[in-house]
Amino acid sequence: MTRLILALVSVVALTACGRTMTPTPAPSPQLPATTTSRPLAADMQEETDAVRSVIREYWEGFNSYDKERVLALLTPEYHAVRSERIAADIGLLKQFRVKLGWKEESPPSLRPDGTGQAIMEIKEPLGMRRVQMEFEKRAEGWKITFVEEVPRNWRR
Repeated sequence: MTRLILALVSVVALTACGRTMTPTPAPSPQLPATTTSRPLAADMQEETDAVRSVIREYWEGFNSYDKERVLALLTPEYHAVRSERIAADIGLLKQFRVKLGWKEESPPSLRPDGTGQAIMEIKEPLGMRRVQMEFEKRAEGWKITFVEEVPRNWRR
């Protein structure tokens, strides 16, 4: 008797499930993929990652006392203005065997005109500095156009 009841319940359950099932709709036609159909968010993430790579190279160049590595990341215009000061700063770091710590205060912000900015916290033996970095996208990639200490309460 128990087996009969279980069999009937199974038949009723299967029948009920069959009635509530709806056919799967046909897939809607897809537009052909193009090279410009990449999501904007993915492009922005790629560009942000490229700027972060420049930031990392810059500060790692200081920590390895490699002025050529650092200077290669600058636009020619900024190179002309800052190369002597950067060489002197790297010379002091090397002389005293100092390494800098660094981290993003906030993610790099990129603008539609191909420029960007990042605010970094730089840890030195005598304390912390807040540094603004500016970037410009060139044919050869992102280049640094400005690096200066800014006050703690400064916002742009």
